[in-house]
Amino acid sequence: MRSRKNLTIYCMVLLTITSTCPANAWDGHFEFAWMDRIIDKMHKAGIKVIFGTPMYAIPAWLGVKHPEIFVERVDGSKSSFGSRQNFNLTNAAYLFYSERIIRKMMEHYAKHPAIIGYKVDKPNPYNHFTKNKISK
Repeated sequence: MRSRKNLTIYCMVLLTITSTCPANAWDGHFEFAWMDRIIDKMHKAGIKVIFGTPMYAIPAWLGVKHPEIFVERVDGSKSSFGSRQNFNLTNAAYLFYSERIIRKMMEHYAKHPAIIGYKVDKPNPYNHFTKNKISK
């Protein structure tokens, strides 16, 4: 029988920001204090964190600044702000702003002892219902 003192229990959570809005409320402004408090509490409790990146839903300012970012559906209508994964994953503006917020997050959290990994969002399974072509 195995001794209980040799038993190690790992506690981990996947912490995902589904929108950039709190972290990137307007263009060029990055605010992480609210998330710092959550991650610090996880660390204090001995919980490891896998941190999800936040481009699952774009901030309102990005849709206003780059309306071309929204997908065009097969019926010709355009998606709009307010739903998740409503953007063209290959759009140059989407790629630029996604990389920017992810790099800012990595710079801010790279050395945090609670974070053991990152989850990068998977492609939108509904993009095949759109007319979007790969952007150059």
